[in-house]
Amino acid sequence: MRAFVVIAAPIPWAVWAAEGAGGAAAVPVDTVSYAFKTLLALGLVVGLVLLSAWVLRRLQGLAPGGGGRLKVVAALPLGARERLVVVEVGGEQLLIGVAPGQVRALHVLREPIEVAAPPSAFPERLRQALRRREEGGDGA
Repeated sequence: MRAFVVIAAPIPWAVWAAEGAGGAAAVPVDTVSYAFKTLLALGLVVGLVLLSAWVLRRLQGLAPGGGGRLKVVAALPLGARERLVVVEVGGEQLLIGVAPGQVRALHVLREPIEVAAPPSAFPERLRQALRRREEGGDGA
């Protein structure tokens, strides 16, 4: 059934309608060339998507983010549009004030601060769900 759908998909609906009405195809269609053109176009689109992904990956080092050399360590919102940000650049940490229309370096930290990432609840919930499933699976 799948083979029929794949083979019959490129056939235009007009040909099927003409065959049903008059018994013979009123419009001659070369199905093989139509299918080849369709597959060629699909291949070109997929190729362009892959090429774009490759180019973006190669240009990522040129991105304004600094290519991984700049890291936001912590951020603290002070108001609706103002915040303090600790940024690490080249082994130094800077305290920066960010407000609409301006960014100011407020202080260079002598001792780098270590901010631990907040523990994610997902891994623990996953472990619990797997334990429950194992316990339920043994008894069933």
